[in-house]
Amino acid sequence: MAKRRSAIKGAMSKPQFIQNFHLPLTSQAHTQLGQLQQHINGIQPRAEQDQWSYIWGNGEYSTSKAYKKLMGQRIVHPAYKWIWKSKCQIKHKVFCWLLFKDRISTRDLLRWKNMNLDSYACELCILQRREPSAHLFFRCNFARACWNSIGVRFTPTRSILRIIKQIKQSLAKPFFMEIIILLMWSIWATRNDWMFNVADPTIQKCKATFVLEFGLLQHRTCPS
Repeated sequence: MAKRRSAIKGAMSKPQFIQNFHLPLTSQAHTQLGQLQQHINGIQPRAEQDQWSYIWGNGEYSTSKAYKKLMGQRIVHPAYKWIWKSKCQIKHKVFCWLLFKDRISTRDLLRWKNMNLDSYACELCILQRREPSAHLFFRCNFARACWNSIGVRFTPTRSILRIIKQIKQSLAKPFFMEIIILLMWSIWATRNDWMFNVADPTIQKCKATFVLEFGLLQHRTCPS
């Protein structure tokens, strides 16, 4: 044991002992270290006290500015802003946002989540096609008939956001988004009533649900 201690003590006394435990730097790390040393050497000491500031230029914290700096800015379709500016209830707004993000629990989404169902076809469509959101709310014969019942027509082969923009232009009313959200909600409610309560889905029932929801909406808005 004494011999081992003396050997360790002798090795530690050598000047190259510490250097043996240093890992060599890569060329990139060596370049970055040189840049850091130049930056530190270029800092001039000042007499005044240091002041902390955020990367946006002042010492006041702002959650919106922090989000923009950390996450950046993305260009999104204006339909998403139309959702939150509408006068609908929050449950209708969240439903519409989920629909635009393709997160409504349609049979097509459940199939993608590997949920075992008897059928993944649209129950409202006589053609028994798949049930993605675009089909259920805009391309299905039942959905198109519901839109026609309130005088709204569009090109069903387009994407959902392009259809929303087309409906906005055709309606040309300040409350266009309320009409869009509430009719999509009525189609969803009629479909679920058929799926879970075995209530026959009819155009008249869907329109009646829309009229009821739109009537309740009038209590949340001003006359203008």
